Amino acid sequence: MKVRAFITHKLSEHYADCQDRFCINTDNRTIAVSDGMSQSIFPEYWAELLSEQFALHGHCTEEDRKELCSKWLDKVNSYLEEQVNIGKNPWRLKNNIASRIGAGATICGVRFDNATNWTGDVLGDSCIIEVNTKDWSAKILSSEDKAFDSHPDYYDSFPEKHGVGTIKGFKGAIGPTSILLLVSDPFSEYFYKYRDNCKELIEQVLALKKHEDFCSLVDNWRDGGMHNDDSTLCIIEFDNDINLNVVYKDEILKLIETEKKSEIIEKEVECCANIVEVSTNETVSNTNPSQEESIIEEKLPDCRGKLDVFFDKVMDVFNGLIKSATTQQLARDRKSGNKVSMKSISKSRVENARDRIEEYYKSVNREA
Repeated sequence: MKVRAFITHKLSEHYADCQDRFCINTDNRTIAVSDGMSQSIFPEYWAELLSEQFALHGHCTEEDRKELCSKWLDKVNSYLEEQVNIGKNPWRLKNNIASRIGAGATICGVRFDNATNWTGDVLGDSCIIEVNTKDWSAKILSSEDKAFDSHPDYYDSFPEKHGVGTIKGFKGAIGPTSILLLVSDPFSEYFYKYRDNCKELIEQVLALKKHEDFCSLVDNWRDGGMHNDDSTLCIIEFDNDINLNVVYKDEILKLIETEKKSEIIEKEVECCANIVEVSTNETVSNTNPSQEESIIEEKLPDCRGKLDVFFDKVMDVFNGLIKSATTQQLARDRKSGNKVSMKSISKSRVENARDRIEEYYKSVNREA
């Protein structure tokens, strides 16, 4: 089976806020998607544990859930301890845990017995979608008979609290005229609307090659009515191979880390650009070289050191930042009414800051 898997966050949020998780185990030929409930406590921890459980063992039963609860609580307690160690008092979170208010998450997963046959489990509105490419119909497999709403079936993270609903099993087969999707709830609901003829949707899905393609698709579908939420999509295509051939897979932890690094660099660049702007404004009106040097030495005594420390790093990432400054992020800002700024990695401002920093770095070295 050929597999691609994508994930992104809500509009105007960050990857660190994303509460969806998916897990692929090529050894066991299993794939799982879990959607943490946003109004619960550390739902991303719980979604991660549930999806990993299914991917590792091919099931996520009520007994499995109870055993996972202690692991979730251990992760929460570790976070609480970290907060206390840095001088914070997360009293509200402590009260919630003491009151046995935990996390909730939906789950869906499939396991392949051979190159065609699969069995799956679903709880809530994270669903398995069977697409028939003969008539372009989509069959949405869910544990719920009711219409999609904001109260799905789910597993709770405290052992004495089951959650809502019962996990439901399914069986099926994949072949040359079928496609299997594992999705979180925005896709479940959106495909349900077009379940009688989803040809256009599937053609767009099959065209996805990388993360940026997926984000662009999600933006477009949100414009078309798909609700704004964390979004996960796993695509499984028949290739007559019993193995899971993962041709592309997003890594949520890498996306979070890259996002953090970009934010740090943006802050450093903004700070350095402001320093350069101050020095430029003050020195450009003074034509006396000696006075200009004096201003530099007086106003920016540590500028050389700061530039030397991270100049190479800043310049190294600039090309990457500019390359990634696609219309996707700018379009998001415009749609949400946000001001396009350095935060959105505006290409023109980044290029301008780079030129100013590079020119000033050269001028400082000349003065030195």
